[in-house]
Amino acid sequence: MALTGDWAKLSEAISQCRSAGMKIMPAATEALKRSAQAQYRADFSAQKDPWGSPWAPSPNGLDRTGALKSAQATSGRGTVRIKPVRYWVFLQIGANGMKPRGILPFSPSKWDPPMRQSVGLVVGAHFTAL
Repeated sequence: MALTGDWAKLSEAISQCRSAGMKIMPAATEALKRSAQAQYRADFSAQKDPWGSPWAPSPNGLDRTGALKSAQATSGRGTVRIKPVRYWVFLQIGANGMKPRGILPFSPSKWDPPMRQSVGLVVGAHFTAL
């Protein structure tokens, strides 16, 4: 049985797939950045950790200055980071007798599906436009 088809179109599709990464990466990274920022702010407002559990009560509140809540997401070369104020790690681990309050995910979390979806939309839009 012989294979038939438009080999030129197949070759072009393969070539487009190979070069897609460099074209998609900036838009995908920006989409991830926006999604991470939205997840961070939503969790902070709901006072829940990235896995959906409520934070332990805080006698002083966690929004006195707004600095922790207003952390910004940054991105570059396919990497996205949220840069909260330095003391976030003490809340994350529960230092000085405090109960831990998860601020950023360090394992799969409820942030994953929306972030995957945001990248999927970028990739889908790229290949739909071809």
